Amino acid sequence: MDTYVKMMFGENAIITPMNMIVQNMGNKVSLCIAQIPNINIRFGSILTHQLILGDAVIRPHVVLESEKFMGHGAAALATMNWMDWAGENVVMNPANINIKQRLGFK
Repeated sequence: MDTYVKMMFGENAIITPMNMIVQNMGNKVSLCIAQIPNINIRFGSILTHQLILGDAVIRPHVVLESEKFMGHGAAALATMNWMDWAGENVVMNPANINIKQRLGFK
């Protein structure tokens, strides 16, 4: 898979599972906050933050929607418990994934 990924998307491409919150900012702009478990997506740096300008290929497995997080701000969204999303409206679930299990419920 790694060779295929490099051929299709370039030498520095990484494919990884990801949890992402998208917030509509208006005027065709979205704020995205992602949590990527079990992999380091750092690119040649030891400093705390990196701005990565590039492309993203998003292949959703499940999409949920909610209004209950309005006003939380980016920092709160980035550090929230993903299980807070359990029970929210399902927009799409094409693979029929067990949402509570994916969020970490046992």
